[in-house]
Amino acid sequence: MNRAPLPAPGATHPDPVRGDDVLRVATNAMYAKYDWTLLARALRQATTGDASLMRDLDTVTLPAQGASCTQTAPAAALTGTAPRWVVPRER
Repeated sequence: MNRAPLPAPGATHPDPVRGDDVLRVATNAMYAKYDWTLLARALRQATTGDASLMRDLDTVTLPAQGASCTQTAPAAALTGTAPRWVVPRER
């Protein structure tokens, strides 16, 4: 995927998704079992040639140290319940 990134036309930040992006999302999801379903959906969608969900999972940042939250940043971003501290990461 690094040689031929997948398009992410429906993503909030539609940069193409590279292999390194997928590895980062998968690694982060492994720490939160409740994110595994979202990861599976993103991987399934990516196999169709559309990596929009993968890009959305990769373009959120975690809260500053000391902030608290009730759900993971990816889940919050995708459900539209993102707290104000969840912002797209600049690329």
